[in-house]
Amino acid sequence: MLRKVLIVMLLFLPAATWAAGESALPPDSLKTKVVRTAKKVDRFLLKNQQKQNTDTDYIFKPQQKWLFRTRSDIVLNLLTFHNDHPALGIDYGVDLKAKPLFRQNIGVGYRGVILGFGIAIPFKNKDKEFSLKVYTNRAGGEVTYGQIWSLSGKLSFNESSFEVNPSAMPTQYVRVNAYYAFNWKKFSMPAAMSQSFIQRKSAGSPLATFGFRADWGTFKPAKFSNREFFVGLGGGYGYNWAPSEHWLIHISGTETFGLFGCSRITAFNNTTKFRMRFLPLLTAANAAVIYYYKRFYVGVFGTADVLFIPTREKQTGEDLYYTMSHVTGHLTLGFRL
Repeated sequence: MLRKVLIVMLLFLPAATWAAGESALPPDSLKTKVVRTAKKVDRFLLKNQQKQNTDTDYIFKPQQKWLFRTRSDIVLNLLTFHNDHPALGIDYGVDLKAKPLFRQNIGVGYRGVILGFGIAIPFKNKDKEFSLKVYTNRAGGEVTYGQIWSLSGKLSFNESSFEVNPSAMPTQYVRVNAYYAFNWKKFSMPAAMSQSFIQRKSAGSPLATFGFRADWGTFKPAKFSNREFFVGLGGGYGYNWAPSEHWLIHISGTETFGLFGCSRITAFNNTTKFRMRFLPLLTAANAAVIYYYKRFYVGVFGTADVLFIPTREKQTGEDLYYTMSHVTGHLTLGFRL
């Protein structure tokens, strides 16, 4: 019996020492340094959480310590391009779409800092998408890398046509979206997109935007490959409608104008490089509906963007029109504690 008591005391001794704080630990102890650093981080996060640098009549930062949330996602991708005036005698067209990608996310937040991870739900779909998103009232954005294995559809070259089955044309992409809200003291993009703020009164704001896109894919049966690149600046407008303390309805739209856009197409070992013919456009829209009840919230929100790049091969006059669409839908549920 005495042995069991001693074992239990030894097991709980580290926890008791941690709870006692730094005073119970030697000055140079690793635990002392960890506890001291943790307290500094906690004080910093608490100060940042309590700081209200916006108009609190319009935007409020929740003061609960913990946030637990879950989110279900669906991602859709469409890709099309065709050429006019084929200089090399190859008239090609591409019309492909990917299977929906379903993903389940779980997140935990502490004093306004949220960490989460998502797991793709396998419905015979090998597509992958990795993203880093940061939303603040003043500015924010996302960086996304994706792999599409489920593209299917048709590739046509003159009189020849190829059926593209899933995994036959793997495609990768990088997407960067960023915004700046000019009326950030009254309008909150995070209230709609990450639910880290609460919009108390209706408000809108002009938005400045930055967009970047790059994608590349290969279809070996036709010795076909494509490369696309886009970078641009633009703007738009966002509006949060708060009809009551329980509801938030968000809508925003932006147009990003290409500063540079190009494509490179290889078909049957013939490579053609296309430069920007006239202004490429990245058209985007966001919408959200959020319902709050005490410490709970539930909401649906979605994003959609369409990239259009018109290009031309300078020497031959061959034109290429490239379009890629990316659509996401989200269902989220959260609880603050």
